Amino acid sequence: MRGFALPIRDGLLLQDPLLGKYCSTWSPPPLQTTGPYAWVHFHSNAANNDRGFHVTYTTSPADPNCGGNFTDSMGVIVSPYWPNSYLSNRQCIYIIRQPAHEKISLNFTHLELESHPDCSWNFVEIRDGDTETSPLINKLCRNVLPSTITSNSNNLWIKFKSDTSVQRSSFRALYEVACGGALSGEGVLRSPYYSRAISHGKICEWVISQPEGNVILLNFTDFQIYNITTCDSDYVLIRDGSNANSPSLGKYCGVTAPSIIQSSQNYLYVKFRASSVTNLGFMAEYKPLDAACGGTFTEPDGIISSPGYPITYPHGVKCRWTISVQPGYLIRLTIVSFYLEFDYNCNRDYLEIYDNSTMTKLGR
Repeated sequence: MRGFALPIRDGLLLQDPLLGKYCSTWSPPPLQTTGPYAWVHFHSNAANNDRGFHVTYTTSPADPNCGGNFTDSMGVIVSPYWPNSYLSNRQCIYIIRQPAHEKISLNFTHLELESHPDCSWNFVEIRDGDTETSPLINKLCRNVLPSTITSNSNNLWIKFKSDTSVQRSSFRALYEVACGGALSGEGVLRSPYYSRAISHGKICEWVISQPEGNVILLNFTDFQIYNITTCDSDYVLIRDGSNANSPSLGKYCGVTAPSIIQSSQNYLYVKFRASSVTNLGFMAEYKPLDAACGGTFTEPDGIISSPGYPITYPHGVKCRWTISVQPGYLIRLTIVSFYLEFDYNCNRDYLEIYDNSTMTKLGR
């Protein structure tokens, strides 16, 4: 078999261990992978050819303690026979799958790996997806516990590999549906397992931040927190700031979506607690609102509106506009739309208009 080569690898990637590379008429001995993947590449040049090759393959059951599929909302994955050391020259594939739109948090509590310079003999590999070709998140080959790993997708693919020289190798990790974290800009905020019951208690905390000069609007589009007795065990808590000690804007439960919530600054804290299977969660949209207002107008015509109009204006703002046109002209204001909080004495939310030349109040 002149003029061609047949490399076979223990996995799907070019960097996976090479089991053999064959380019003669001698038949290689049987090969066995350490996991569920094999990579076979056939290459021939332009100079010679031959009759080629014929390969058969069979499968055999893997160690039931090695790898597996995990679909519960939380769980534990461990190396085979943990906390004992793992058998050498094996690999285990663990795939964690969650419903669409969810993310997964993975936290290693034990990691014992023999360190090697190129991290290719003995390692734990984590990928953001459900295949070996999914984006690589991390590859661990030391005894140092990594920080919590959070996926960007609803799946995690984990490979545990040991070679023939390994003396001790083991790991243990906890996974759960991820929730909480830092948000900015505009987007959708949803509780974990939204519209489905959570089989265990869950607490999530988000902090939404926007650039200086902006406030935050939070609009609940769906709300299904059915435990409505006291709002003590299942609820959504909103605070006007960046932490759990900021002033409260409301604590909500039930099935009626709260009205649009607006911060007075560029931070908003959201806490979700679930302890009952009747709690199906919520969905909300958040976005920034420019709180800046006021200015000077010199054009012969124009438009003045409250910040964010027609969206609800922010709390605690003070806006001042000045209209200054050429001498010999008068200014006529036509109020097209007017929705302010009602107060008999007009002391809460109000709009005052003055004749700037005499500072005479024209209306309030």
